[in-house]
Amino acid sequence: MPEKSENSRYGQGRVYRRTVKLPDGSKREIAIYHYKFYVNGIPYRGSTHTDNWNKAQAYTKKCMAEAQAGTGPEKAPPAKLLMSELLDDLDIYYRLYRPKSYEHFAKPIVAHLKDFFGPLPARKITRKTLNDYIKQRLEPDDPGDAVEQSTVNRELSLLRRAFNLARTNEKIHVFPSFKDLLFDESRFVRKKFFEPDDYVRKKAALNDDERPVLIFGYNVGWRKQEVLTLKWDENVDFDSRTLRLWTGETKNDEGRVVSMGGPGDELYDMLVNQKLRRDTLCPECPWVFFRTNRGNRGKSTRQLGKPIVQIRHNWEKAQGVGLGANLFHDLRRTATRNLIRAGVSEGVAMQQTGHKTRHVFERYNIKNERDMHEARQKLRDYLASQQALPKRG
Repeated sequence: MPEKSENSRYGQGRVYRRTVKLPDGSKREIAIYHYKFYVNGIPYRGSTHTDNWNKAQAYTKKCMAEAQAGTGPEKAPPAKLLMSELLDDLDIYYRLYRPKSYEHFAKPIVAHLKDFFGPLPARKITRKTLNDYIKQRLEPDDPGDAVEQSTVNRELSLLRRAFNLARTNEKIHVFPSFKDLLFDESRFVRKKFFEPDDYVRKKAALNDDERPVLIFGYNVGWRKQEVLTLKWDENVDFDSRTLRLWTGETKNDEGRVVSMGGPGDELYDMLVNQKLRRDTLCPECPWVFFRTNRGNRGKSTRQLGKPIVQIRHNWEKAQGVGLGANLFHDLRRTATRNLIRAGVSEGVAMQQTGHKTRHVFERYNIKNERDMHEARQKLRDYLASQQALPKRG
């Protein structure tokens, strides 16, 4: 009798014999046949409990029919799984486990992803579907709706996270590869800094409420949300002259302590003056940076003692004094660069600003200029010594 092929036609599963590795390194084929097939993207594997090819084929077809109907002993496939369910799970994950990234990052992106992917079955998403989405975002019918490649990267990253969560929760087992779909953002890295003249002019252009925020960011280099949520009782200690962020208050959840200096230091003097303003205008206000009766747009409001939440309007208005389009985050990289130029080691600079890796120095091309000058001097001395050597022959 001719030997049977182990592979059936496409869609009918596979019947095969497994091999085991023996202690001496050789392999032996097991006589019992096993099966493998997919239903709705879910793999099913098992033993046919027989060494007869025809019986193994019949058993495989029986298991496949039961899996498709959801009536057999094998794991039944779930009901039609829509992308909206995967994105709902992602929304819950960020809301519970990544609350700091939820409101301003995950929530709006998930809502946008639902508009395109929500009604689609999760197991019908292919590379073509992803490419269609990318094209729609970059080249929409209305050119005014086009987004940057970096925005597409953020959206695809969250979509991939949704698939990974679904696989962890055993809702799906396979999903399309995102390899080579993300755009290279290295050429879009923002490299703007606050030069000393920019800082002085910006400081003069801002109002009394937001000028202290600028001074703090320029001297310390913390993230905007970390700065705007500082409280006197929890984060400022004049006795030890330190500023403290507790575990859980930072982006990476690690605590941080920096010095505020002493009298004559711009940072220290600003904090003393800010405390005096608070005690005079709104003694019950817990926030280091707060609004007075003059609101964000210069109008009389009831914002006295309320925390500063948004600074964009007045910062953009201050561009009228001839400054470039500086963002608050530019203060962060400026502070890092200033620390390195001042001779502070990279490790200490990272501890103050809260960077976890030294990638910031490569990303923004922040180098220790003293080392560069020292390297140049050593090379010049070496070349001079070579020229001073007597010529041979």
